[in-house]
Amino acid sequence: MSAEFAASASPLHGAEDPTVVGIESIVFRLPMDGELRWGQHSALREVQHVLVVVTLSDGSRGVAEAPPRPTIYGETVFSICSIIRHELMPRLVGQSTTAALTRLHEIKNNHTAKGALDMAIHHARAAGRGQTLAAYLGATQSTLRVSYILGISELDNALREAEMVYNQGVRVLKVKVGRNWTADLARVRTLQRALPVDLALYADANECFHADDAAARLAELADLGVLYCEEPLPVEEITTRAALMRHAAIPIIADDSCFSARDLARELALDTFHILNVKTARTGYT
Repeated sequence: MSAEFAASASPLHGAEDPTVVGIESIVFRLPMDGELRWGQHSALREVQHVLVVVTLSDGSRGVAEAPPRPTIYGETVFSICSIIRHELMPRLVGQSTTAALTRLHEIKNNHTAKGALDMAIHHARAAGRGQTLAAYLGATQSTLRVSYILGISELDNALREAEMVYNQGVRVLKVKVGRNWTADLARVRTLQRALPVDLALYADANECFHADDAAARLAELADLGVLYCEEPLPVEEITTRAALMRHAAIPIIADDSCFSARDLARELALDTFHILNVKTARTGYT
């Protein structure tokens, strides 16, 4: 899957296009203040990610982050570091940045490892020109709304967490649903009642709904003012997802169903979603 920009940076040529001379992958760990729970069984208690650093022949350096999520797309800290060291580094080091971005795709899957290298190369290119990455990519906005993920938790904890991030300026909450539907609806109602009207809510079902209840559940979310629902049905149920799309009470967001450009082409052809969730750490920029 590709993230496309209205004014994306053009390829560099000749003397303007430095070569990749070094790649580092650095594992780091950050403890979380609380536990993030989603889906039927998944939970995250700490962040253990890989920092990817690319150095170019002109001395510029670019940095990006690869977040492993083994239960979602199968990558781990160890697989990210291994694929970079043993497969991607030999292909990219000594190549121009344009060639390196092309050769990334010789390796299949491993989306966050490749996405981090993609972003780090672009960051290094921008640094070499004395630009911010946003300016280099032709960004037209200086600000944008961000959402905060509210995991599956006890009602009091969810409300306290929502109030905290609202006071920090967040105006969009993504609420994880799917383990206990009655509790999910109660949590959404409480958030709607307790927080200001300018707080927008959307749901992430993480493929936890079923064919016989998905449409009704989306209708219930719509009645509560929830804007969208992310991946209500299991990804492998393609025809069922396409049928749900035709009768959905709220727009459906594609996430796990679109890991690659090939996935995206299939989902577009079958008309399974309204909104595409692009995660830069997974997809890179090119």
